[in-house]
Amino acid sequence: MADSVSRRSFIQKTSTGAAAVVAAGTLGVNLAEAKDAQQIKAALPEGTPQTWIHETLNVGDVVHGSWAIQSVSPVFAGGIVLQLADADQNQLRIDVCQLDSSSNGVESTGKCDLVLMNGGNGRKWTARDHHLVVRAVSARLDTAQNATSKSAPLLSHRQRLEVFGAAKLASNPA
Repeated sequence: MADSVSRRSFIQKTSTGAAAVVAAGTLGVNLAEAKDAQQIKAALPEGTPQTWIHETLNVGDVVHGSWAIQSVSPVFAGGIVLQLADADQNQLRIDVCQLDSSSNGVESTGKCDLVLMNGGNGRKWTARDHHLVVRAVSARLDTAQNATSKSAPLLSHRQRLEVFGAAKLASNPA
């Protein structure tokens, strides 16, 4: 039994490999050679300043009620971070990720998963007004993605957690 592999080790190795395979198809980047999270990180085009998402969502755009986009990050840890605020300066953060079968987002389009980053680890109840804001952003992205053949170098939320960890995703892009 010298060649046996623990269940934990097997799952860890196959999940990293699966993330590389999905990322390769999603990003158009050849990650087939990637063996671990470090190699996946190195292959991601971090800081990509302009994608079809950036062409669709602009600082100052009012998306629902008084909620307006305050910032749209470059690609950050495989996602694009949107910061929004309302007239009372309440804040909301939405991470735009690649859609996959284990969607964690409040809303999604045919290709994107919109994850509300409110510190609830997927367990916190989403306020109706916040959900409506995310839905409005999703509708804009859905319309835009149907009108373009461009892609964005995104990972799914699950892949982002596997490759970068929760602490990195919770931080704000510089």
